[in-house]
Amino acid sequence: MKKVVTKRHILLQLRRVHYMNLYKFLDRVLGSLQYRSFVVWFYLQNLGKLWIPYLETHLCDHCNLNCKSCSHFCPLVTEPTFTDLEQYTRDIRTLSKKLAIRTIRLMGGEPLLHPQVNDFMRVTREAYPHSRIFIVTNGLLLLKMPNDFWETLRQYHIRIHWSKYPPLRDKFAEIYKHLKKHRALLEFGEMSNEDIECFHSFSPFSPNGTEDPKQAFKGCMSKGCVNLYRGKLYTCPACYVFRANEYFHANHEVPEGWDIYKYSGKELQSFLNKPIPFCRYCHHGVHPKSFPWEVSKRKAEEWM
Repeated sequence: MKKVVTKRHILLQLRRVHYMNLYKFLDRVLGSLQYRSFVVWFYLQNLGKLWIPYLETHLCDHCNLNCKSCSHFCPLVTEPTFTDLEQYTRDIRTLSKKLAIRTIRLMGGEPLLHPQVNDFMRVTREAYPHSRIFIVTNGLLLLKMPNDFWETLRQYHIRIHWSKYPPLRDKFAEIYKHLKKHRALLEFGEMSNEDIECFHSFSPFSPNGTEDPKQAFKGCMSKGCVNLYRGKLYTCPACYVFRANEYFHANHEVPEGWDIYKYSGKELQSFLNKPIPFCRYCHHGVHPKSFPWEVSKRKAEEWM
């Protein structure tokens, strides 16, 4: 008889490792049987360990597409800005000793711009052998990547997460064929293989900082998007608001981050499950703003 792993069983097991509040473990994605199998396997591999569901990190802060209202403020990075491999290696190895992570996304910016992208994939897999690891790309460089990139993807079981934006529409079929040729594991942005016609701004900033932090955090669509940046963990991509300060010569408050070298895994896990003072700058109870995809004009109102 086929053994069925129920939602109640997994939740009961999660209580044993004191992990119930950071995010809803059984989210909509669990509708995928393949993903369900991975989650159960990941849990069994990390039984008794502290863990978080998700982490994303930049390989570079700049981008070759620069979408309007990018939640990572990448259009405002006007000079090539690459993550240092040695710094990242120290960070990810240190973090792996404190927290297991279910899904890791290497992104940006556009991560394929980094000349050491292969090394980042290798270092991440070595630190996290049981995680699902993705390279998140807009696809502009996929047809130009050398053979050793594809070999590294296969060797370290790294998946490509492709966000299909309109400028590449005429290249979709060619890219599909290329990915198939290299036997790449592929997933799509926005949980669909449809091209992205619209963008959504889930938490437009409130410049006056008058929102209720608890309510903003409760309704936040980005609170699960934990970011690792320069040795610190951040609750969401708002950690990159300093780029707006640099570009617009502003003085917006910058979110608090938690030093992975200073705090224990339990402390880091606890911090990520709470609102931070910066949450008062994010609107809550506001319907996501939807608009046609386009390249950023680098205007402040794209983020405000």
